[in-house]
Amino acid sequence: HLMPILLVSGFDNESLYDLKALFGHKSLVSAFLLLLVPLNLLVFPRHRHGIVRLCVLIALQIGTILVLQSRAVYVGLFLVMLILSGLAWKHRNRWWSPRIAWTGVILSSLLLLTMVLALSRYPAMKERLNPLNYAQSQTATERRFVWIKTMVMVRENPWLGVGSGNWKIEFPGRGTEGSYRMQDQNVVFTRVHNDFLETWAELGWPGLILYAAIFLSAGYLLLRVFRNDPWKSALLAAGVLAFLVSSLIDFPKERVGMLVLLAIYLLAIRSLSSDHGYPLSGAGQRVLYALCALLACFSIWTGWQRYGGEIHTKVMLRSQVAEDWHGVLRHYNNAVRPWYHLDPSTVPLAFYRGVANYRLGDLQAAQRDFNEARQRHPYNFQVINNQATLLIQQEQYREAIPYLQEALRINDRFVDALYNLSFCHYQLGEYDKALEVVLEVPVEGEKKEAFIREIRTAMNQSN
Repeated sequence: HLMPILLVSGFDNESLYDLKALFGHKSLVSAFLLLLVPLNLLVFPRHRHGIVRLCVLIALQIGTILVLQSRAVYVGLFLVMLILSGLAWKHRNRWWSPRIAWTGVILSSLLLLTMVLALSRYPAMKERLNPLNYAQSQTATERRFVWIKTMVMVRENPWLGVGSGNWKIEFPGRGTEGSYRMQDQNVVFTRVHNDFLETWAELGWPGLILYAAIFLSAGYLLLRVFRNDPWKSALLAAGVLAFLVSSLIDFPKERVGMLVLLAIYLLAIRSLSSDHGYPLSGAGQRVLYALCALLACFSIWTGWQRYGGEIHTKVMLRSQVAEDWHGVLRHYNNAVRPWYHLDPSTVPLAFYRGVANYRLGDLQAAQRDFNEARQRHPYNFQVINNQATLLIQQEQYREAIPYLQEALRINDRFVDALYNLSFCHYQLGEYDKALEVVLEVPVEGEKKEAFIREIRTAMNQSN
């Protein structure tokens, strides 16, 4: 999957997003490969052919990580290599002969240097590999914006948070001013790109402490066993640290594959410890197994419900593109589930039903649908604008204005709401306000010019 992209587009970073294999995103593939590196080194072969195969495997993994150009993973890779190389050099006389140690250092350094120099010949790669560009990149700027807005949510709800899974609903309510993609391209952020901050915002201090306790307990156990087995301890520490780095810049806790690897690391850390805790009695074990079985059954059932909802949502969206409005209504009924009311981009499913009813001429049903959608997602500016649109069609211009003002509070560059608000003021004879609003439309074009001409003509006639 990767080679055809490289052959056609070279090392262009945007083209690499076309890599849909495994996890459907290049950064996720890169992070997964990084977490595999310490695990591969845990079982170090004794014979020469096994060592050669392991070295080739590690070289391929690191080379692929470099090619995929995920900056968060670059940071994790640097820390993993720093830990392992530092420990290996410290114990070089104990583990290897001086000649083997120096040979390994030289070959590893030459291999990594060759990879970096070869890739840096390409302008796209050179820009991505330069750590000085990280803090000023568009991605970093955008994430800082998200983190600052999220801290507002934390300060408002420090102890209980906004509820599990509710960050993506509450986040737009703090305003999108400052994010070009959210304002002008209607890009929706569904993750904070910082697992600790997201946990804090959604679950408050208790959730943050519990999540941090996972890594603190792992670190405590590693410190206890480090003296007995420094190499395995360093490998496991490097893997957990790589996950931690990714958690601070990305969202690995939302990916099943990443959580499976983290569970493997935690189990391996536990197995190194001689202290296996306090064993449960027979009755206690049965209760624990029963609770785990119930939780597994509940997870399977809810997962299946969500999967079915997403499948029917895809069909519903195809019907919307084809303007098959009766098909949209039919597939909506199949898509909505007790725990599935929003699509992956946080648009309420009731919104699509409302659009279908609107196109079919049933304005009352459309109004009910948009009201339901607003209850599901009170800060979706498209839903709020559609509520106002129905009021405008009923010539309730004064009543529509508060809805439009709320939509523009969330996104003050939302073109449809600006035109609707200007139209309402125009119909109410408030021409100065109508002109002021339409001049704020960020997109120049014939429609904007026509609005301005019509408003100025009305202003001249009224004078």
